[in-house]
Amino acid sequence: MVGSTMKNYIIDCKFNFYIKFKSLELFIAELANTVKIENIQETPIVNIPKHIKKYDENLKNVPIYEIYLKEQEYKLLVGEEIFSIAIINQNYTSWKKSFKPLLEKMKIIFDFKSILKISKISLQYIDFFEFNIFEKGKISCTQILYENSLFLRERSFNDNIEVLKIITNEGKFGDKKGSIVDITTITQFDKDSFLIIVDKVHDININEFKKVVPDETIKELGL
Repeated sequence: MVGSTMKNYIIDCKFNFYIKFKSLELFIAELANTVKIENIQETPIVNIPKHIKKYDENLKNVPIYEIYLKEQEYKLLVGEEIFSIAIINQNYTSWKKSFKPLLEKMKIIFDFKSILKISKISLQYIDFFEFNIFEKGKISCTQILYENSLFLRERSFNDNIEVLKIITNEGKFGDKKGSIVDITTITQFDKDSFLIIVDKVHDININEFKKVVPDETIKELGL
């Protein structure tokens, strides 16, 4: 979201599949036959003993491998029970141009023999602002919970939607200081209506973003 006079940037944009793998090694091998892999890097979580990871549910959704592709516009992240597609190098331009085409391409994983089940999907945007979001945004000061930060978890049981929002005025982006708005929208996976669901998840994420940021930002971004 570069271009606003109020200075905000997308610093992370990620789509997650929550997966029960038959074999993680087989999954990576099938990926290698599907996309052009430049290199694979291990993350620090590799060094955590298996008996610790076994009893920590959060670690199942932390990437073990970062897979960089020859296209260099996005990277793939693979963990014990998660597969993510992340835009890198600030290549994000728009949902329709940058991200949805990647998801259409990645539909091929639905037929991988290494996957037992895909249970959920989620879309996460992390935006940085060079101003105090609690002063210029739409968050009430009474909602701020801890050290200039706010954490909200909202559920819609009828639509099987869950929204997580983390907002802080203690953010950094390079040498800049400001606010961070981190919004993740989660829902159930459905292979047959996947592309319809991802558009819905994106729309919800954008609407939640509008509830937080100044109207000037919304107008300048054309949302």
